[in-house]
Amino acid sequence: DDPDFEYGLWIKDAHREALQSQQPLIEDVNVTFRGAGEAARHVCYQRIIVPLSDGHGRKFVLSASVRTRPQAPPPEAAGSQPPSD
Repeated sequence: DDPDFEYGLWIKDAHREALQSQQPLIEDVNVTFRGAGEAARHVCYQRIIVPLSDGHGRKFVLSASVRTRPQAPPPEAAGSQPPSD
């Protein structure tokens, strides 16, 4: 169930942005990605990424997401464009 490489990099960059800015990120996400050996999946969700630190100066993030729409087939499978927000 690992997401595709580009999707993973995109997620990593969002976490890095929250850590560097020290500001929470709240985003509506509308994305199509592929798991290893799987067909493309389209999902819409809201996510929050909150930068935190402990008493020893170590930084980390807390991230949560909630699906906002039922999973739809990817545009190439459905023959249409993905929903836009």
